[in-house]
Amino acid sequence: MADPETKEEPEINIPALIEKERDTIFSIPRYLDVQDAFDAMETNYFRLKQESSHNPKQLKEIEKDWYKYAEALRLIKYGRIVLDLDKSAGKIDDLFENFNKMSKEAFIVKDVIEKKFQSLLLEHYLKIPNLVVSR
Repeated sequence: MADPETKEEPEINIPALIEKERDTIFSIPRYLDVQDAFDAMETNYFRLKQESSHNPKQLKEIEKDWYKYAEALRLIKYGRIVLDLDKSAGKIDDLFENFNKMSKEAFIVKDVIEKKFQSLLLEHYLKIPNLVVSR
């Protein structure tokens, strides 16, 4: 019987998944603050990737965090699209409450990963612009 602690995870092509997320995130140009956050964090990711190139375990963790970050931005963008659609349909009641419910976890994931990257990069960390939700 295999020891569960030594069980290896299947290989995931993180760079390909991130490129797919990037295309999804920015297919609508008006979400510039989300794109700015992605671009700044991508620079931080590349810096960490370079610094961790000697440590495969840490490198894999950074790649997974980067994928989770891109996914969180995608969910935030999706929540905004739903918010815009609700506005255009005249459904103003509970609009922002629904957006907050939909994107709450994504904002938490985004913030946690930004703080983690900042703690690893210190003075080399490129600050992420704040995301704006317009009313």
